[in-house]
Amino acid sequence: MKHIEIDSEGRKHVFIRRTLLINPKFQLSFLTYIVGIAAFTLAIFYAAKVFFFYQTRSYMMSVGIPADHMIFDFLTRQSHVMNWIFLAAAVIEVAFLAFMGLKISHRVAGPLYRLTQDMLRMAAGGPIKNIHFRKGDYFQEVAEAFNKHQERHVPQTTTSETTQPEAGQNAA
Repeated sequence: MKHIEIDSEGRKHVFIRRTLLINPKFQLSFLTYIVGIAAFTLAIFYAAKVFFFYQTRSYMMSVGIPADHMIFDFLTRQSHVMNWIFLAAAVIEVAFLAFMGLKISHRVAGPLYRLTQDMLRMAAGGPIKNIHFRKGDYFQEVAEAFNKHQERHVPQTTTSETTQPEAGQNAA
């Protein structure tokens, strides 16, 4: 949906409103899997970090370094620094994967939403038209197959019309 504003100098600004979730059930499920995989991977790396510092501390004690030696304070500080680095990296990773998961889910949900809406419109008696998905969307071959079907089974006069996604529209 387009929203046009005119600023104080008379310049036109066009804002395109995008739908964040086209198919919430699918997209939220997909994002849950993505974040779950990220959490599992992060847990493995954090466990490896804990194990590393535990093994290092155990080795130092086994070779006779006294427990009050300053190397153990250094090791503890380094462990805390690694915790902060790990936390920052985890936040960045989850944010990046959530963004990419949403972007990829749009490229799946958008074409399926468009196909569904166009087919429902045609089934309700609307004009029979070719279907086209946005550039970069997945399942381009589905639109091509649908259009080939239309060309074969629908009189040629109605297939010359096409439905194109409007510029900036996510799905319809």
